[in-house]
Amino acid sequence: GRCSFCQKAKVKSEVRMLKPWGFAPVNGESIKESEAESEQSYAEEPCYSTTPERDDMYQTEYKNIRIAKRPSETIIILNKGPEKKAFNVCKDCGAAVAGDEFLSADKILRPYKHPYVKTGPRCRHQSTEKVYLGHYFLTDMVVLEFSIDPNLIDVQSKMWLKQAAVSLSEAFALAISKTLDIEFNDIRAGYRIRYGVNNVWVDIYFYDSLSSGAGYSSGVSNRLKEIIVEVKKRLDCDCDIACRNCLKHYWNQRVETLLDRKAAMQLLLWGERGELAPAIPSEQQWVIFQPLKKLVELDGIANSRFINDDIVLFNETAKKKVIIYPSMWSCDYIKIKRDTIALPDKLIQSALPKAYEELKKQWYGN
Repeated sequence: GRCSFCQKAKVKSEVRMLKPWGFAPVNGESIKESEAESEQSYAEEPCYSTTPERDDMYQTEYKNIRIAKRPSETIIILNKGPEKKAFNVCKDCGAAVAGDEFLSADKILRPYKHPYVKTGPRCRHQSTEKVYLGHYFLTDMVVLEFSIDPNLIDVQSKMWLKQAAVSLSEAFALAISKTLDIEFNDIRAGYRIRYGVNNVWVDIYFYDSLSSGAGYSSGVSNRLKEIIVEVKKRLDCDCDIACRNCLKHYWNQRVETLLDRKAAMQLLLWGERGELAPAIPSEQQWVIFQPLKKLVELDGIANSRFINDDIVLFNETAKKKVIIYPSMWSCDYIKIKRDTIALPDKLIQSALPKAYEELKKQWYGN
């Protein structure tokens, strides 16, 4: 009677999914490419909704990783439209517009021409509905479940967790194709983050791209050790975050901003051995802090110095130490002391304005 993920008694989507049988140009007429005005939208990452069963998962040789084989699993792919505002579709003729655009009967005609009837009454689009475009298919799947301890790992901001999950799923997809010696597009990977009462799980899953499955994903569980070795080799790159030699490729351009090989490695090592990311060396903290140093001094809030391996923020009335810690760490794990400002490294590197607001909040003690 309750959702096993969010614990809600009733779960209902306000927007239904439409599985289109095909597509046609506006008003059923071709136009010159130079006259076309396109507003692009993309399919979401594939998702599945199977609830975890206790007898389905079994423990691997790795500390925080369990695995399950799931044949004939339903995979759903959705396109929620530009800015996720869905599509407004006429139920009578199939004419459609994106997002909040009004389906005008004067401008948008039927999306097809009758081969024998040249003229006829217009469709007035009196019955319309907002829908997502989607498709589902059955395939074989293997799921790796990473158990996350929220007392040690940050699961509230989702900043590190989402980057790590996306990056690790991409690394596994590349490693599997090489280890099993198959085409990259023959097997796909995805992720899902599940929240429980006292725990959090990251599911990294792999499935055959062919409907009904081709049997490739079933080989993952038998050669998991080899695949993880290959994942580590791929993540052991000399780039700062991600590059074409490790994670980036043509097919994952839409998630390039989320790719981070270091976050992926941290999640993998946690799953393997239960290891947290090591503390950031003092000198590196000082380098990461430089953009904030310029901002606090430019606004006249305080001065900053690197004294005895510590970042010190001070003015005439106050003095505080600044600690920059790995974004993987939970605030409960850090145990921030009085007169100390603690900031996650990725917040500074990825969202400097938010990092500056957080620094001011902790500086003024609010």
